[in-house]
Amino acid sequence: MAEPTLVRDFSCKGCILQLPAPASDAAPLLLALHGDSHDAAEMLGAWKDVARAQGAVLFAPTCPKELKCPGGSWWRWLQSSAHDATWLGRQLDAVRAHIAIDAQRIYATGYSGGSSYLGYWAPAHSAELAAVGYVSGGYPFATSCAHCKIPVRAVIGAADGMLEPYVKPLLGFFEACGGHEISTRVVPALGHKGMLAALPAGEAERLWSWFSTHTAQCVVEPDAGSPGPAPSAVPAARVVDAGAPVQAGETAHEPAAARGCACDHAAGTTGAPTWPWALLAITCVRALRPRTRRPRAHRAERRCPERWYRRGSTRREG
Repeated sequence: MAEPTLVRDFSCKGCILQLPAPASDAAPLLLALHGDSHDAAEMLGAWKDVARAQGAVLFAPTCPKELKCPGGSWWRWLQSSAHDATWLGRQLDAVRAHIAIDAQRIYATGYSGGSSYLGYWAPAHSAELAAVGYVSGGYPFATSCAHCKIPVRAVIGAADGMLEPYVKPLLGFFEACGGHEISTRVVPALGHKGMLAALPAGEAERLWSWFSTHTAQCVVEPDAGSPGPAPSAVPAARVVDAGAPVQAGETAHEPAAARGCACDHAAGTTGAPTWPWALLAITCVRALRPRTRRPRAHRAERRCPERWYRRGSTRREG
C-alpha cells in the first residue's frame, strides 16, 4: 500500500492534512479535533493508520492560538468573545478545494475537549456530515436541534468522569430533538487518558467501521460564489436530562422520531448559569491528573458503580 502524503500547516498554523494515495474516486473525509492542551499531532497519532487503510483524507486542525484559542482548548475558545464560528468551516472548504472529497462521506470526531466543541459544531453543520463520533467527551452546547438527522455515536471508558455529567446530557439532547440514530460504546475499566492509547490499538478502527455504514442523507450544495453558512452566535449553556444510564458495552438507541420531535422544547431550554464551565474544567483536570493507588475494592466500586447497571437495553459486542 502506497504511503499517504502528510501536509503540515495546511490552510492554518499547526493543522495537519493526510492525503491518501492517488485514487480515481473522491475520497471520504475525517475531521478530527484534539483534546485540551494538545494539538493536531494527537489526532494524527490516533487516526493515521485507519485513514491510510481506508483511503480516507484525514484533516486534524489545531485550535488557532493566533485567534486567542486559550490553551489549545476548543470548548474554552467557543465560550470566549474571540471565537470565530466560521473558522473551522473555512478550513474544511480549503481541504475540499485541494482534493476531491465525497460529499456524502464526511465524518467528524474529536477527543475530550474536541468532542465537547463538536457538541456545538456538529448540530450547526449537520447538512455537511454523514455521522459524528464523540470520543471521551461532548456536551450539548447547541442552542437548537440539527437541521439534518445525523447519526451519533459516543465512545467512552466506563471509568471516565466525563460520562455522567457531559456525554449523557449530549445524548439526551439528540434524543430530545428526535429522529437521530444514537449508539454508545462504553469500554469497561477504561479511564479518560486510556482512550488515547486505545484509539490506535483498535477503537479508531471500530469507530470507522461504524462511520462507513453511514452516508449523508441531507447534503446541501452551496450556491456558486456563496461564502458558506452564515456565522452562528456563541451558544449559551444548557443542561438536558440524558435519560437512562448507559451500561458498559454496546447500546443502540431507537431513533426518537416515533416519539415525536421535541426540537421546540429542547431549543427553549437555554440560558443556563455559568457553573457548568467551571465544573467541566474541574472534571478535565481530575481526569488528566495522576491517580493515587486505592485498595482493590474501592477501585472496583469506582469503575463499576451500581447505578450504571439499573436499566437500559445493552448489546455487548462479541
